Amino acid sequence: MTLVTALYDALHALGPLGPTGDPRVCAALLRAVSTVGGLALREVAAVDAYGSHVEVGQPSAAALVQAAVDCTQAVASGTVRLARRLASDLRPVGDLLIAGRLTRRHCAAVVHGVRGLDANIVTNSLDAICNLAVVTDPDTLARELRLRAEASIAVVTRPWHVLRGQHAERLRSCSPCRRGRVTPDAAASDLGMV
Repeated sequence: MTLVTALYDALHALGPLGPTGDPRVCAALLRAVSTVGGLALREVAAVDAYGSHVEVGQPSAAALVQAAVDCTQAVASGTVRLARRLASDLRPVGDLLIAGRLTRRHCAAVVHGVRGLDANIVTNSLDAICNLAVVTDPDTLARELRLRAEASIAVVTRPWHVLRGQHAERLRSCSPCRRGRVTPDAAASDLGMV
């Protein structure tokens, strides 16, 4: 707790200094926002898992979040759900957030994009998901992961000989395929769809 208090005090000490106009300071602060946000989400997941929110008189981790940052119940519940996913099956995505390589919006896009997929497909595809997340904006990331998830679900539910052309056709419309960076079959392979 002492280290967190020192960080809090250091951040508040920056306020009165005013802007420097230095792009390196700007970039460092933006990375720090992602890092602190990732660490906070990791802590929310731990509080939720341990049930330690009760120690401070809060009935749930979402109530603790709501009280701490003065947000709506819906936002607080969404924060807890995101924290749970980043602390469990999407841990590498959370690690990228803590490293400052992704934003919280990227992480939410990944969670949305893989919703409903078989856990094994997500686990086997984490490297590809992380690589895509680092180079794609959050809105495009969510769309492309949903497109790939739909193709993956179709592959699981229909015979392969029927789908050989269908999954490739769906994947052709994703932007990396349109830009020629990856073929539809390679995109399907990246997400364990073939």
